[in-house]
Amino acid sequence: MHRSMKIAFSTVACPDWTLERVMSFADEVEYQGVELRTFGWGGTDLACEPALTDPKKVRRLAIESGTHVMSLGTSLRFDAPVWPPVIGRALPGHDSNLQSARRFVALANDIECPHLRVFGFDATTGEKRGRTVARVIERLQELLTAASKHRVSLVFENGGTFSR
Repeated sequence: MHRSMKIAFSTVACPDWTLERVMSFADEVEYQGVELRTFGWGGTDLACEPALTDPKKVRRLAIESGTHVMSLGTSLRFDAPVWPPVIGRALPGHDSNLQSARRFVALANDIECPHLRVFGFDATTGEKRGRTVARVIERLQELLTAASKHRVSLVFENGGTFSR
């Protein structure tokens, strides 16, 4: 299937804009898409925080402006070591980042957004890089299972020590 490229911008560049302003601007300058940056349900850094807006409203604003919500940009990272080693997996909250990630997948699905941006981020100091990579992959595989049920693709940003 041929997919055409869409010109888009991220709301990280306009943190003081409301969603109405974001969609209006996208329409005005003929952008086809937007990445909605999110800090999640407790986030107050963005006036256009999609996690604090009814998903139906986000979809309606996008449809009315003819703008596609191309990606939900998160700060999710999957590099944190299990602590304490081995028994840390049995402790409450050890997978809180994955729980947040699943909520973001559901949000992306609810606003009909096809992509969720995440990070691997940093190899842990004192640990072999391969171990960190294996941990990131293990967690991403778990998230991929949830994402595939919602037809949301993960976009892995090359940041931190995973810059190449």
